[in-house]
Amino acid sequence: MKRALLMIPAVLIAGAALAAGQAATQASAPMRDGQVRQDRMSKLDTNKDGKLSKAEVAANPRMAAGFDKMDVNKDGYIDATDRAAMKKQFEAKRAQMQQQHFAEVDSNKDGKISKAEMQSFHTRKQAERAQKQASRQDEMFARMDTNKDGSISMEEMKAGHMGGKGRMGKHRGMHDMHGKPGMMSQPTK
Repeated sequence: MKRALLMIPAVLIAGAALAAGQAATQASAPMRDGQVRQDRMSKLDTNKDGKLSKAEVAANPRMAAGFDKMDVNKDGYIDATDRAAMKKQFEAKRAQMQQQHFAEVDSNKDGKISKAEMQSFHTRKQAERAQKQASRQDEMFARMDTNKDGSISMEEMKAGHMGGKGRMGKHRGMHDMHGKPGMMSQPTK
């Protein structure tokens, strides 16, 4: 979500330039996302009454988990009224987030974002991310350095990976984040 927020200024700046061309394209092209959503809902609507009951939605665990939230009018069904209300809520939330983000980037509060403001904002955010990353690395090192000698032995490394502690414990054995053999699993020569 933070990444999406960081993209908003770029979208705002590029949006004006693309608006004219997109208007023509959108007028001639069907709304693909809406159609995909409608197709998915039609498949779940087993009795073809135009609304989804909890029983029908049970076939989609992700949708079933959010049923009560999606049933905006609390009538026990998800229908066109609920979908319109959800869309309105989403658009209002998105507009609010865009305004907040714009205000955060517009440091001189003149109602415009200059290139310098955008660069400054991104530089600050990169520094914040780097600080968080360094903090996570420090925590991981401290957790794995069980004898607190300021270094991690192979035994501590293996225990950290296999011990089920924190983020490192999620990886079984000496593998990287993608399940591939990591640097530490390679045989030494």
